[in-house]
Amino acid sequence: YGKGSTFTLELPAPSAEISAGDGEKEHRSNDLPALCAHALLVEDNAVNLKVMEALLRQLGITFESADSGSKGLEMLAVHSSRFDIILTDLELEDMSGFEFIRGIPPGQHVVAVSAYPEAEMANRCRAAGFAEYIEKPVRLQSLGSLLHRLLVREKSQGLPGPRFP
Repeated sequence: YGKGSTFTLELPAPSAEISAGDGEKEHRSNDLPALCAHALLVEDNAVNLKVMEALLRQLGITFESADSGSKGLEMLAVHSSRFDIILTDLELEDMSGFEFIRGIPPGQHVVAVSAYPEAEMANRCRAAGFAEYIEKPVRLQSLGSLLHRLLVREKSQGLPGPRFP
């Protein structure tokens, strides 16, 4: 008793220093597109939340986090136009991701994040209104490619979208 487990998490991502324009340096992965967007991250598991926050930071995406579906919906009710994209776990403690998406104002891009195998869940998520589905464990390159595809598609179609550098 009194001894716990130690876990190590490694997120492989080559990084490079780039100029931020005013002499400051920032770190970003070499092979990922630069995105300047603001996300709402809805995740009730503290470890998963930290992992997703780290991935978003590495992609250059700012975010606000909610630790429950109801808090996420409250944030959207007040500031829905603030977010370029929403990422939500499908297995929230207070509601499912499918219940969560029904409460989201129209016009929002929502990405479902879950440990369910993609083949089983992707079509169900798209049918429910999710823009995309990504399987846990989320990999930096996969998340970056998915978000770039969604956000660039939005911009190329002339829709109001994220801010690009």
